[in-house]
Amino acid sequence: MDRRVRKTQRQLKEALVELMQEKDFRKITVTELTKKADINRGTFYLHYFDVYDLLEEMENESLEYIKKIIEKNSNPVDYIKILMPIIEHVKSKKRFFQQIFGKNGDISFMNKLKEEMKKVFITTNKDIPKKGGIFQEAFASFIVSGGMGVFQEWLEQNCEPPIHTLIHQFYETFSKISV
Repeated sequence: MDRRVRKTQRQLKEALVELMQEKDFRKITVTELTKKADINRGTFYLHYFDVYDLLEEMENESLEYIKKIIEKNSNPVDYIKILMPIIEHVKSKKRFFQQIFGKNGDISFMNKLKEEMKKVFITTNKDIPKKGGIFQEAFASFIVSGGMGVFQEWLEQNCEPPIHTLIHQFYETFSKISV
C-alpha cells in the first residue's frame, strides 16, 4: 500500500477516535471526520463508504490481530502467551478500545471478540462437562464475559495496573477455577 494512502487512513482513524471521545459514534458525520482529519471529503470516499465502514475496518484489524495471537498460542494453549500480546495490543490502541468498550461502544465488536475467546476456552478445556454442550457454552460465556469485564474496568482505569500484574491476576484466577 502506498505511503500516502497509509498516512491518510491513519489520519482518518485517529480523527475518528478523537471524535468518539467527544460524542456518540452514531452521531459522527463524514464532514466532521474529514474536517478533524484535515482531509477532503472526496479523499475519504476513495477509501471508505461511510463512517461505519471506517470503524468496521478498525475493528476487523484488531480482531484479526487477536485471532492470529490466539491461533499461534493455542496448540498447546498458553494463556499467558495469548493474554500478554492481546493486552499489549489493547494498550497500544488504548484510546480506540476505551471508546469501543465504553458507554457508546460497539456491542457487535465486543460480541465478536467474546465468540473468539469462547472458542479458545472451549477447545482448550476439554474437561468441562458437555451435557449437550449447554453447560460448556454457558461456562465459557461466564469466564469470557468476566474477562471482558476486567478489560473494560482496566481501560476505564487508564490501563492500570501494569500489564504484567493484570496478566498474572487473570492467570491466577482462571487456573484456580474448577468445574
